[in-house]
Amino acid sequence: MQIERVSPREGNKSDFPIRIIGRGFAPAEHLELTLAAVPAKILEVDPYGTSILVGFPDLPTGGFRSIAIQTRNKKTGESVQRRHGFKYVENSAI
Repeated sequence: MQIERVSPREGNKSDFPIRIIGRGFAPAEHLELTLAAVPAKILEVDPYGTSILVGFPDLPTGGFRSIAIQTRNKKTGESVQRRHGFKYVENSAI
């Protein structure tokens, strides 16, 4: 498994779902995914194992943060992480 990039690279709750691009991703039922160590819902894994569509997790508030993305194959135990994979910017009140 490999995480190559995340689209978009930064945003807030309204920018979700986000897409994780890479290779070797297992089917959704075999994956666990976290953003900043918070479980995130996997909405879809493409049939070629090259992208994961991820829903918004319950991230703690606090403004700007760089988020590590980790995915783990529950069946094989293989794990991959991308540090600073997404920049979360909390919605600000205007």
